[in-house]
Amino acid sequence: MKKTIKALFDKFNNEKALNIQLSFEMPKGYETAHGTFDVLKNTIFLNEMYFDDRLKILFTLYHELRHAEQYITPHKFDKDISKSIKYVILYNGICYKLKGNCWVEYKINHENLVDIYLSLPYELDANKFAYNTLKECKDIDLEALNNYYNHTLPKTNIPKSKLQQIYQEIDTLCDKH
Repeated sequence: MKKTIKALFDKFNNEKALNIQLSFEMPKGYETAHGTFDVLKNTIFLNEMYFDDRLKILFTLYHELRHAEQYITPHKFDKDISKSIKYVILYNGICYKLKGNCWVEYKINHENLVDIYLSLPYELDANKFAYNTLKECKDIDLEALNNYYNHTLPKTNIPKSKLQQIYQEIDTLCDKH
């Protein structure tokens, strides 16, 4: 599986001229995550623990490749995606704002944090991209793919206006530090 992932990664990386790296050693704090893209290290990390689930790891690969593309070429994306990539809002209310060359951590208290996270424009885009890319693969179980993709969608769509309020809240916290 590692060889397949590396080949798909290299193909995308070269086609998009992203000049990113791939690692199978998850960073500290992400040991149970499927994967992540670290814009500061210019590296996609994929968790080998999930390699036995081909669909999940391929979906994660394309999801993270899309994040790399979003960060490296924000001008190719709409303003909602370009703005939202500066904010990470996790399920537990921990959030980060990209400030210069570092992530600044904050904590917010809101209901529906899972839906907030899943409604972030860059997350919606990355999930849709992974779904559409895998949908074109001949050997993908489309029913399983549809089920997995539906799992990535928010149960309640958080409106842009609410997301803007949350960004403003994070900006306010950021300005205080």
